[in-house]
Amino acid sequence: METVMSAEKPTAESTPQRHMTRKQALEFLHAHGFPLSEAYFNKLCLPSRNFGPPVARWFGGKPLYEAKSTLAWANSRCGDKRGSLAAA
Repeated sequence: METVMSAEKPTAESTPQRHMTRKQALEFLHAHGFPLSEAYFNKLCLPSRNFGPPVARWFGGKPLYEAKSTLAWANSRCGDKRGSLAAA
C-alpha cells in the first residue's frame, strides 16, 4: 500500500487534532507565512509575558498547542499597514 504525500501546506482545518510543541507550533506558523524568529516566539510564550498562543494542554512541564488556536492567535496579531504611507 502506497502513501501519497500532498504538496499542499496543511491548514488548521485539515490538520488532525494533535498537539504541537512550541518548536512545532513555530514551524507550523512559518509554513503559513508568519515570519517569527524562534527567540521572539519563545519570549512571547513565557509565562511572565503570556502573549503567546493559548496552551491547550501541558505534558509535564511542556506546553502543547493546537493548530487551529495557534493560527487564530497569529492572525489576531496581524494589523493594518503602519506608517505614513499607509493612507496613500
